Order: sequence, then structure tokens, then C-alpha cells
Amino acid sequence: MFFQVCMKKILFMSHSNGDTDALIQVASSLLSRDDFKGEILFLPIGTASQDKLRGLGSEHILKFSPRSKILELKEVLNSSFETQVILKKLQEEKKLDTETLLKILEFINKEKITDSLIGTPSDPKCQGPFQIAKCLQESVNLSVYHDYLFHEPEHYLWTAIAQDDGVINYLFVNDNAIAKAKKENPSVHAHAVGHPMFNQVKKSVEDLGFRKELGIDENGTYIFVSGTSLSPEKDMQLLEALLDSLESPGMKDVHVRLGVHPGHPNLTEYFTQLEKTIENHPKIQERMKWILSPIIAGKVKEANISLNKKFYIEALGGDQASECADAVACAVPATLASKAALQGKCAFSFDVSRSSFLDPKKFYTGKLHLPLFLKEAQAKRKLSTEPPSPPSSSENVSFVEKMCLFLR
Repeated sequence: MFFQVCMKKILFMSHSNGDTDALIQVASSLLSRDDFKGEILFLPIGTASQDKLRGLGSEHILKFSPRSKILELKEVLNSSFETQVILKKLQEEKKLDTETLLKILEFINKEKITDSLIGTPSDPKCQGPFQIAKCLQESVNLSVYHDYLFHEPEHYLWTAIAQDDGVINYLFVNDNAIAKAKKENPSVHAHAVGHPMFNQVKKSVEDLGFRKELGIDENGTYIFVSGTSLSPEKDMQLLEALLDSLESPGMKDVHVRLGVHPGHPNLTEYFTQLEKTIENHPKIQERMKWILSPIIAGKVKEANISLNKKFYIEALGGDQASECADAVACAVPATLASKAALQGKCAFSFDVSRSSFLDPKKFYTGKLHLPLFLKEAQAKRKLSTEPPSPPSSSENVSFVEKMCLFLR
């Protein structure tokens, strides 16, 4: 599909890991096209988004292109101190004050922004992005991308959609998500554009070397638990049920590794509850470890958090830890669990109130189905060693182009 974007000045605003990844893909694609003659400004607002953009190498097109600039919020507000206060207030109160919104609008007008693409935050109660969208909707061509792969009923997005007056384009992962939006507001402008993960799904290949690095027995069954950015209690409910199940005689070959979400807003409380949960199951502590990845290690050091060394293992987390797992579990059907489901692996979601936008038949859901999930994971222990088929380039182009259509 061919599109043309000329003499645009586009502002990308991101908040969490997922929406930042998606917006980086779109911005990078635009900058690499000969038919794009405009400029791109990228403004990370959330801490996770700031860390991800700062971590881009100097060779990344967003860093070296003369038509791209990664901003900091202090440049928009003209105050470093004020920015720290506002970000703290946004984290605690979930809102931006009127003065901040007016400064952002003033910046938009001063820079002569023509289009804006805003990603929604992983924190369901955060209202900031939607306040910004409401403030900008009369000034620019505006789209909001919601990268959630499941229905989070508490997300402020649904309140914003219910109050929408038909100016903003809301972009979703698929038609099931659109149906939820239409239920809130039948006249909302909702469109399906996909998800970056859909283009990355390929057959999983067992990596015995990395499994060994994670301390997984070669013949054992490996369950990866994907941590969320929700309240710690959500993840601990899943972990408690899982560890209870692992104490039964038929589960002695099952090992669990938990990946901590790098965007969690309160890691101190998260680790307190995590260590307490593991400590409550002394019989299986050798088979249950959480992964201290380099990213999490940096956050732990920055926050000066004290950790019990016997409960974690130092290794890469995230995608790599999930890829070599036999099964993936999550408190909700989020990205890595959804990816596992699409790969044909066993996937489990603990919370029955948060339904997947994917085919629900691909997930075991709820505590009652946990034993079935574990038994199938054991049965599927033998993974194929065939080389993975590459992701479809046409699907990859499809996601990016669908997003870019709203920046024309």
C-alpha cells in the first residue's frame, strides 16, 4: 500500500514500553521513506518511555536523522524542576493540571505541529494522555493508539471514548477491541491497525544454552511468568496459585522464572510482595526464581532497593526468557502471553475479568484451569528444533502503513 506524507510536522507522544515500541516503529518508517518530507518530534512522557528512547543507539534513525528530534518534557515546559514535580504528580494523582496542559498546547502552536500520534499508558488509571488529547484535538490531526491486547475495564481510555465528540481517531489492535469501543460510544472513530507483536510471531526454538543460564534442568518443564505493571497483588495472586500447584507430586519437573515488568511504577513494593510470596513456598524455592535483567538491575540500583539474592537469578529477561519457555503465564493476557498463544505454546491468564482481544480459545483462563495448563505444558515439553520461519514482511508493512495512514 502506497502512502504519501509531505511537509508534515508530527509529534509522537509515548508513555509506556508497549506504546513506545509501536510509535518508534512508525516514526522510523516515516523517516526512512523518500516520500516523507516532513519533521518528527518525539516526546516521551512516562519514565519507561524516557528510558527506552534514551537507550536507542546513536545509529538509530531517530537519533541521527536531521528531520527527527527526541524531546524532553522540560524543553516543552521550560523548567527542569517543574517537570520533576509534574511527573511525580502524574504518577501519584494520575492527572495533569491546567497550567501544564496550556504549556503543551502553547508548544504545539509554536512548533506548528500538524499531526500528533499519542500512545496510551500501561497504567489504567492515568488520565494525562487523554487530557492532552482533549486539549490538542482542535489544533492538530490527532490519533490515539491503544496497544492493549486485552480488555482492561478500569483503563481510563474507555471513559475518554465515552466522552469523545468525534474528532479523535482511536486506533486498536483488532476488531474485537473496536467492538468494545463502539459499545462505549457508537459514534467513536475507531480503526483496527494491528500490533507490532503480530509481525514478530514465529515458531519458537528451544535454546538449551539460555535455559541453562536460567538454571532450568534440560529435561524439566519451564514456565515463564510475565510480570505486569498492574498492582503487585495481581501478579502475586497468579504466582501464589502457581506455586501452590507446583508443590503437588506430579509437578516436580516444573521450573518457574518470573520476568519483572520494567515499567512497574512501584518496584519497592513489588519486590517486597514477591519475596514474601516465594518465601511462603520453601519446598520449591530452588525451582522458582525471578530474573534480574540488566534493565531491572539498573532500576534497583537507582531506587536503592535491597534484594534477597537467593530469590533471583541474573540473566536477560523479557522476550528471550519467554522465547525458550515451554509455556507462558500472566496475570492478564498481555503481550508475551499473547505471543506464546499465537506460537502454539500453552498460554495462561489468571484474571477471568480481563478477556483477550485474540481468540479466547488460545488461553487457559482462571485458577480452575491452572492444572490443565500445567499438564499440557509438561506434555508439550519436546519442542521442535526446526529453524523458525521469518516473520511476514507484508504483515510488518501492513501494521506500519495502517498507522501511517492516519498521519497523511
